[in-house]
Amino acid sequence: MKIRITLYIILLTAGLFAQFSFANEDETATWQKDQLVHIERSAYRDIYVIDKPFTRCLAFSRLGHESCRYKLRQDYLYFDYAKAVLSGVALTEMPGSVLMIGLGGGSIASALARLFPNLKIVIVELDQAMYKVARSHFDFEATANMEVVVSDGRHYVKRAEMVGKKFDIVILDAFGDKHTPPHLATREFFEEVKSLLTDDGVFLAHADLGGALRNNWSVTAEAVFGEFKYYDPRGSARLYMLKKNSFPSDEVLRQRVQKYVPKFQALHVSIDDYIGALRSEKTWNPGAKILTDQYSPTEQLSKVK
Repeated sequence: MKIRITLYIILLTAGLFAQFSFANEDETATWQKDQLVHIERSAYRDIYVIDKPFTRCLAFSRLGHESCRYKLRQDYLYFDYAKAVLSGVALTEMPGSVLMIGLGGGSIASALARLFPNLKIVIVELDQAMYKVARSHFDFEATANMEVVVSDGRHYVKRAEMVGKKFDIVILDAFGDKHTPPHLATREFFEEVKSLLTDDGVFLAHADLGGALRNNWSVTAEAVFGEFKYYDPRGSARLYMLKKNSFPSDEVLRQRVQKYVPKFQALHVSIDDYIGALRSEKTWNPGAKILTDQYSPTEQLSKVK
């Protein structure tokens, strides 16, 4: 009986402490059952680091997480979309260089480096505070073949285009909060990215959260890249897979996937399942307005059904 009473007092005290701790922190109210490890203030947003029993996550607001990692297996990717991004490597014959726009916790960049040690990776991250948090709380460490540039992604792409840089893969994984920044969602930006790709290059864009925006994103991508494939991850935005030129044939793709299977299994990624789940059906409204530098209301469109 004494043990039960003591346990009850401990739990009650812990509950009161949690309520007191978060009483004046409205932004963290939904994380009462988790442990808020750190808040990093930046010029763009507050960055929250949250500990859960099996994961550590990064968030920009009370709703959802931007990046998570497993505590015991940090080399495993947590999000379904991140595994699909990794699988997109099979759409180019032999990747030698990658441009990533958006760092997050650094899990995708780290996974690419483990899979392809000789791959040259350029990561462009707008927020210096994000880069700091990735290193201090998510153990991200740039390898010898990585370059981290703190800059706006669009500005970097423009400069890279001017000096003739080329990449086999360009990955867009940048969100302001719940939507892609408007200047990274336009026909002009897509054209700039396309000019950076090698002949067999692929653009992997993790973007849109449904609503009317999905129609606009799709017609914009189609206007620049022609026919494309996409993957709809569980609980996340659509992943667009856009080729500079034609997609490999089914047989060529099957051979590439089989070559990669053992390597990807080491990170618990079933590349054959993700490539097999790619779709190309036109499920969007072809009459939707193309997003341009003059018209790109991504936040508003994402709220329209």
